[in-house]
Amino acid sequence: RAIPIVLRSVPEATFVIAGSGLHGGESPQSIMELARSLRVAHALRCPGWVNGAMKESVLRESDVFVLPSYFEALPVALLEAMAHGVPVVATRVGGIPDVIEDGVNGLLVDPGQPEPLARAIIAVLTDDALRTRLREAARTHVRKRYSAGAVIEDLGALYRELGVRVEPIKQEPVVRHEYLA
Repeated sequence: RAIPIVLRSVPEATFVIAGSGLHGGESPQSIMELARSLRVAHALRCPGWVNGAMKESVLRESDVFVLPSYFEALPVALLEAMAHGVPVVATRVGGIPDVIEDGVNGLLVDPGQPEPLARAIIAVLTDDALRTRLREAARTHVRKRYSAGAVIEDLGALYRELGVRVEPIKQEPVVRHEYLA
């Protein structure tokens, strides 16, 4: 419902809503029906579930990643977008505020409110300096906190805190992603 508001300010914007519609989410078909009723279908693509090369392509082409959830634990898609340097606008629910510091590495809005969501999206799309700052801070945050090396360090610290002797790693972790390198 935020899309019509965004299009009034940024008429050239296009939206990709990816996902499978599982776990209570809307199906791509129902999303397109709503888009037609709101007269924004021309600006919307709903490819359904994306992975692999298609997900990489969508993230590379994105100017903003929007996660307007009502409930989330720690969404991997959020971390993937941040690792790719895509500025994030998300709702202030679940584990999202543990990852996003509002105004620093993303923008947070309250759930169920299309107007503030649209304003945040418009800000990212129209303010180059904001978009660049959020992009760089998001990428840096994910590298520092969620890369394989960072996770291994955190686990080692936890084990040491529990009194378990931990040997240092003698080589770089094998699990690597180019956007976390």
